[in-house]
Amino acid sequence: MVFSFNHEPENDPAAGSAADFVAAYRHIHDVFEADGVTNVTYAWTMMAWSFRSGNAAAFYPGDDVVDIVAADGYNQYGCPQGNAPWRSFSDIFAPFQSFGAEHGKPMIVAEWGVHDDPADPDHAARWFDDAAAQLAQWPDVVGVLYFDADRGCARWVDDSAASLAAFRAMGADPYFNPSQTVLPSPAAG
Repeated sequence: MVFSFNHEPENDPAAGSAADFVAAYRHIHDVFEADGVTNVTYAWTMMAWSFRSGNAAAFYPGDDVVDIVAADGYNQYGCPQGNAPWRSFSDIFAPFQSFGAEHGKPMIVAEWGVHDDPADPDHAARWFDDAAAQLAQWPDVVGVLYFDADRGCARWVDDSAASLAAFRAMGADPYFNPSQTVLPSPAAG
């Protein structure tokens, strides 16, 4: 089981400071360990922008209690929340990938998505193609979970026939269909 305690803690200031989060994460980990739980892989999930801004490190509970580093990030272009520029998958996730690699951790892109570009119906398709090519260069990213939803900004994989075809091609690529991998918890490793 992969367990992620309070994903995106930097987006929840009412829950406390970065130091409070680190203490709580470590406490939860220690309680599980003390109770003999051995089937848990501990994920630490932040927003991708926190790695880009340099704020993520303050929330890091430590290599001894984190098994997987995860991030949530989106191409916000065209979303109603603001006038964000078009950003590539690499621009969004490279700082996260660097952080995880520096800590020797496998990584998961826990949420990702792109909003359709009405001015260029193939833009999202090219974004998926570029994401697939970039992920193939980051073998330490062991999983990606697309956030196919409309929560303030529609990020449907089938916004256009081209984007759906690109997403399907990514899913059919043998690189994205490896044999099953089991990640050990620190207690087992």
